[in-house]
Amino acid sequence: MPRQSKEKSEETRARIVEAAYDLFLAQGFAATSMRQIVQRAGVTMGGVYNHFPSKQELWSAVFIEKTPFREILATLQAAQGDTIEEFILDAARRTVQGLGERKELLNLMFIELVEFKAKDLPMLLETISPEVLPIFAQITQKPGMRPISAESFITSFLSFFFAYYLTEQLFTSVDSDLLGKGLLESFVDIFLYGIIDTSKHMRLP
Repeated sequence: MPRQSKEKSEETRARIVEAAYDLFLAQGFAATSMRQIVQRAGVTMGGVYNHFPSKQELWSAVFIEKTPFREILATLQAAQGDTIEEFILDAARRTVQGLGERKELLNLMFIELVEFKAKDLPMLLETISPEVLPIFAQITQKPGMRPISAESFITSFLSFFFAYYLTEQLFTSVDSDLLGKGLLESFVDIFLYGIIDTSKHMRLP
């Protein structure tokens, strides 16, 4: 394909993904038609199907490209701390600061979880895994790090982030005295140490 044609094709694809992203967030997946996407993107129906054989495949592209997992990985790369405790707290603060205003993330995740039963998550993890491994290799050098797999670490960190993010969004109107101060620090503490008093109970193997 000539360079100019390739660039035009990539530009068209990007417009379709952006249009679908806006509509999916505003209306949900099921309520959005391909015709609406065509009109929003300013392309023909054939142009859409040339890039995406079905609306489901278009959603997969939207989810993979618009979910900010790479941004979260970038915060892990930038995080500082001599120990694993200092590192995780700094990474959590950076992640929340960088993504805290992006309320559309919840809509994106809910569509994937509710309408698609998380079918695209394995593909997403496979896509970002080459970027995870070098970061994880650096993290394992931090004092205090337990011997766990890269997959376990990144999935637990992402789960921790979204759990905190969801809690903060749901309870923004709740009196801060009820939730307690230092909510992020409390989440980090539980993420690092769990809820069991290890002096009285054995850790899971």
